[in-house]
Amino acid sequence: MKFARKLGFVLAIALTLGAASNSLVAEDAPEIRLQKTIAEVIDVLYIDEADANLVEKRERILEIMDRSFSFDIMIGYALGRNKKLLNEEQMESITILTTDLLVRSFTKEFKNASRPVMSFSEPTELTKNKIEVSSKVKIEDTEVQLAYRLARLKTGWQVYDILVEGVSMVSNYRKQFQEHFQKKNAEDLIEILKERINKA
Repeated sequence: MKFARKLGFVLAIALTLGAASNSLVAEDAPEIRLQKTIAEVIDVLYIDEADANLVEKRERILEIMDRSFSFDIMIGYALGRNKKLLNEEQMESITILTTDLLVRSFTKEFKNASRPVMSFSEPTELTKNKIEVSSKVKIEDTEVQLAYRLARLKTGWQVYDILVEGVSMVSNYRKQFQEHFQKKNAEDLIEILKERINKA
């Protein structure tokens, strides 16, 4: 179960899109875009190392995800009240570093893994401007339940949280950030993230 939870959180960072209401045409529906985005990400992950190393793969994955995944909103939600303690430069640094760390973990986790098999459920409307789509990811003998939550923003449908086996990724990070800011500050967090990136 520990591996499944770890794999789930790693998967959640890259497999990022959701589903929309039936009123949307098929070509614009987030659930269709979801499957296309996932296919693109997985294709990059399984490019031969001779054609693209881990650094190149990370860059491509970030470019793909940037079209439909709101890291700044997700990390902003995770920081919660602590966001007020940061200046603009610190907020930008923490967002970039956290995103980089997550993608590094993701690409490393999949380096020698079998290609995942995925299935998706129909979207569920949470509110007028929020939706959720559930999915299952199976890699070898491990199956993980994922649920993507999206909000309709000016830029379109954007993921703002992901549930792994029912556990909110935003809530998980919020707890970690909250514990950090009880004793340390933003600059300490930036240094911690840099150290983790160097070890990833």
